[in-house]
Amino acid sequence: MPRLLSDTLSCRLQEDLPCPALGQIKLRGAFAPSSFEEKTGPELEDACAKERQKEQDIEDESKEASADVLAYSAREHAIHEAWKHAERANELSKESAEAALEAANESMEARRILDQHDIIAIESQTQDSHC
Repeated sequence: MPRLLSDTLSCRLQEDLPCPALGQIKLRGAFAPSSFEEKTGPELEDACAKERQKEQDIEDESKEASADVLAYSAREHAIHEAWKHAERANELSKESAEAALEAANESMEARRILDQHDIIAIESQTQDSHC
């Protein structure tokens, strides 16, 4: 069953007698809403102060939430940057290991070539010493 507007409005009667069946107050044979009556004097000041306080609280909460989001995103960004640097360091270490292996292979090849020349030098020395 849909709610009626009269169920949600508070109403006022000159004698302030409620009509419990409808949730309204009868005023001279008609129902008059009192929810939208303007306040005056201290009631108005209190209502305005409460409204300002609510707005300030909402603004403070939104600032805290946005600061949390920024801190969270800054943290996530820093973690991502660190991960990217770690990946790059891993790639560079693999490349340097490959370069070290290539250098070791080149040095072994050079040693093999030089060993043959050393054998020739040793043989010529031994032949010269026997003569």
